[in-house]
Amino acid sequence: MSFILWLLLLVSASCTVLELDEDTAYCNGIDLREITIREVHLHYLKGRLTVQNVTEGTLFLKDIFPKQEAIVVKRLRKHGAIILGKTNLSELSGFLTPDASHGFSCQGGATRFPYNLTGKVYGSSSGSAAAVAANLALGALGTETVGSIICPSSVTSVFGFKPTFNKRQNQGLIHVAKSLDSIGVIARTSCDTAILANAIAFRKHSLYILKNPAIGILRFPRFEASFPEHVALITHRLERLYGVRVIPNIEFTMPYEYIKNITLGIFAEFHQDMKDYLAQSPNPNLKDVRSIVEWYKTNPTTRTFQLKALKRVANLTPLEIFTFKKKLLTIKKRVREALSSLLASNSLDAIAIPSHCDLGGFTFPNIAGFPIINVPLGYSADATSISMAIFGNHNSDPLLLSLANMIETANPTPRIPPSFHQQI
Repeated sequence: MSFILWLLLLVSASCTVLELDEDTAYCNGIDLREITIREVHLHYLKGRLTVQNVTEGTLFLKDIFPKQEAIVVKRLRKHGAIILGKTNLSELSGFLTPDASHGFSCQGGATRFPYNLTGKVYGSSSGSAAAVAANLALGALGTETVGSIICPSSVTSVFGFKPTFNKRQNQGLIHVAKSLDSIGVIARTSCDTAILANAIAFRKHSLYILKNPAIGILRFPRFEASFPEHVALITHRLERLYGVRVIPNIEFTMPYEYIKNITLGIFAEFHQDMKDYLAQSPNPNLKDVRSIVEWYKTNPTTRTFQLKALKRVANLTPLEIFTFKKKLLTIKKRVREALSSLLASNSLDAIAIPSHCDLGGFTFPNIAGFPIINVPLGYSADATSISMAIFGNHNSDPLLLSLANMIETANPTPRIPPSFHQQI
C-alpha cells in the first residue's frame, strides 16, 4: 500500500458528539451547513483518484501524472484535511473478472484484513476500508460502481457512504463506467461520515431529526436461511428505534438477464473511458485497451488474471459498444423507476438490506444512481462483522446520513480493536 507511515501518529480523535435541532446539526461544534475541517483530520485516498500519479493498482499506469488533482481532493484540502496518501485496491477495481483476488493489485500486493491477516477485505475500495478500520486515519475516500464501498465497509465494521450519482463530483476519477461510478467516503462513525460527505459534496447534507420514518426490510429468502443471525439483528436494531415504522418482507425482483447486460454495459463504457484516460500517457504504445492487453503479454512477471476479460473488452466492435451502452441506459432507467415505485407504493422513506458481499443486494440501488450507506451493527458469535445497508430515493442523502446516526446513537456498537497495527 502507498501509505505515508510517518504521519500516522498524528491521527486525530474521531468526532462522535451530535447535537440536533430542526434546522441543522453539529459535530463537536462544526456546522454541517458550513462544513470546514479545522482540526487535524487525516485521510487516505483510493488509488483511482487523481493526486500525484494514480495507477488503479496497475503497473502500466504508473508513468501517467495527471495535470490536476481530483475535484474532491481539492475540496478536502480546502476544508483543512491532511492527505496521508493513497490506498491499495483491487486492480482495475476488480470488475473485469471474478477470478481477481479481492484487494490485490500488482502495484500494492494484497490488502491485509485488520482483524485477521489471512482474512478477506473484499473490494474494490479495500485499502480505504482497511486503513479506517485499523485506526490509521479518521476517514478515507473510496469509489463505487456496484458495491466497492459498501462491501469492504461491511466486512471491516465501518461506515461507508455512496452519495447520489453526480458527474460533477466525479471529475478526476479513473472511470470503470462513467455513468455509474461515484466517489464516496468511509469512516468509523456516522458523524465523521457526514463531515466527510459534506466536505466533498456540491450539495450539502444537513442531518436532522427524523419524524416517524418508515423503513422497509428487503427479503432475500436464501440469505435468511443461511444467515438468520444477520437478519434478526437488522430487524431488532430497527425496531428499537423510537418512532420508526419498520415494514418487513418487502419483495423486489429484477430479471436475471439484467446482471449480464449490466456487465456488458460496464465493459463497453470501460473501453471508451480507459482510452480517454490513456490519451495523457507518455507511452506512445499505450493508447487503448488492446494496447493494455499487449502490455500484459510482454510483462509476464505481473499477475495477469485480468487478461481474459481485457481481451473481451478490447475485441468489442463499435456496434457492440453502442448496443451494450444503450441496453445499460435502458436498464438504469427501468431499475430507477422500479425502486422509486417500490418506495412509493409501500410509503417507505428508505429500504434496508443485509450488507453481505456474496449477496450483492446493493447492485440495483447503485445502478439506479441512488445513495446508499453501510451501517455496522455488531458481530456474530464467531466475531464476523454484521452490517446493514440502507438506500433511499434520488437525493435522499441527508435522510440516510440521519438514519445512520439515529441507529448508531440508539445502539452504540463497541468496535473490536484491530490486530495488525503492531505488525506494520
